[in-house]
Amino acid sequence: MACVAAQRANPDIKAFCDRLRANGKKAKVAFVAGKHKLLTQINAMSAMERPGRDGTPWSPPKA
Repeated sequence: MACVAAQRANPDIKAFCDRLRANGKKAKVAFVAGKHKLLTQINAMSAMERPGRDGTPWSPPKA
């Protein structure tokens, strides 16, 4: 479900999954690859904001 929602909100994930499907990958394989890419992006974002790097605690952005 996270990959489906990410495809709607994140154009990079959508283009990635669409490219995999166009190259003949099955839908489930494209979803798992998209999920992995999404988790990699989330981990990179949280690593950049990790507490202790600049001394301030991480706080998520306000919507």
